[in-house]
Amino acid sequence: MNQKMETTDLPVKRKRGRPRGSNADRTILQGAAKAFADLGYHDCRVADILAASNTSRTHFYRFFKSKEEVLKRLLETEVEVTSQALREAISGKQFSSPDELFCAAIEAHLKLTLDQGSRLPSLLVEVDRLPELRDYSRGYRHFILDLLEQPLLSMGYLKPNRMLCKAALIAAYSIQISLERADMSPEEKWETGRRMMLKALQLIPEKDPDS
Repeated sequence: MNQKMETTDLPVKRKRGRPRGSNADRTILQGAAKAFADLGYHDCRVADILAASNTSRTHFYRFFKSKEEVLKRLLETEVEVTSQALREAISGKQFSSPDELFCAAIEAHLKLTLDQGSRLPSLLVEVDRLPELRDYSRGYRHFILDLLEQPLLSMGYLKPNRMLCKAALIAAYSIQISLERADMSPEEKWETGRRMMLKALQLIPEKDPDS
């Protein structure tokens, strides 16, 4: 992550404005998340972010130097919020089966993506294509696997295979992205998401023959 990022828009020295975390700052981030999800990061321009957030170019550059900086801040914010939600859903809890464990994680994720508009799944897919930002998606996957590992071990399952887990998590992200765009009722999205994501995560557990 030390590699210098290339910017696709002319960098402008950040002017003093409202502090990070202000409503204006969040409005830009929300608009950028939608623009990245709709257009893809590479095809999205600063002008698209301005349109999606109803923000002027001058105002945008009070907070950000480029769309790359917006993407980094979005990732940091979304990963922090989602990680906290998953910890609250799983840490210190007792689960009777892998399916019960996975459903707790799935419901925490779906609440953020379907009810609160989080765009983390689509952002993670985008940054997997960007070498300078790939550590964000890699680090988030490791966090989830570490969170799931101890409950699985305590239920008599083997240490999860990292390659298999990566495939299962990417499949789960793709399902959430499809649900965001699906012409379905909120209830149908929840039910379909739970069912399909559970099938993806069911690839992970492998029973320990010695347990």
